[in-house]
Amino acid sequence: MKLTIAESFYVLIHHPEKPRVMVTEAVRNAGMIGAIFLDLSVEGNVVIEDGLIRVKSIKSKLPPIHREILNKMADSVKLRKPKSWISRLTQTAGKTKRSLVEELERKGLMEVEHKRLLFISYIRTWLSRTDAREKIIKELRGIVFDKKGFDGHYAGLLGLVQACKMHKLISTDRQEVKDSKARIKKIIESDLITQGVGTVIQEMQAAMMAAIIASTAATTAATAASH
Repeated sequence: MKLTIAESFYVLIHHPEKPRVMVTEAVRNAGMIGAIFLDLSVEGNVVIEDGLIRVKSIKSKLPPIHREILNKMADSVKLRKPKSWISRLTQTAGKTKRSLVEELERKGLMEVEHKRLLFISYIRTWLSRTDAREKIIKELRGIVFDKKGFDGHYAGLLGLVQACKMHKLISTDRQEVKDSKARIKKIIESDLITQGVGTVIQEMQAAMMAAIIASTAATTAATAASH
């Protein structure tokens, strides 16, 4: 079963047994958008030139949410940096999450329970196949620690692990976590990754880290103001 980078990212961050993700909301939101950009890059729909995202083709077989975001970028009268697009698109992160969850449910990897509290509807999700998550972790560990070969899909996932500081999701050993940071950085900067995809990964890393820091700072400020 083939997953997009965005779907693999969501499976990776989801708790194997509980109805929640294992990262902060800021990391989840920036990671989802960054992963979709990486999917679009691997498929040849977008490139980054002079620090700006340019749409090369709007023809795509990727899931609906990918095509919707692609069309938004194509329809924009202004070329924007990855940081700007991530900031804009995380404002509708709820819709992006629902779309990814629906795809994962359709593929039999996730169970979704629709809930309502007063007038607010929400969903709870469980991984219905934890082996899919285990496979992703095994593949990432093989690349990082055993120097196994990889494609654009796993190159993108490695970039997300590094940008979102998710090293503890692929290892619980303190020394391995430390080693993985340096190893992933080296892999991303090496010639093993196609130049175009490598550029997108590095740009996405910087953009996602900036978005995560900004979101975390805003949440902290709001919490402090409420006390």
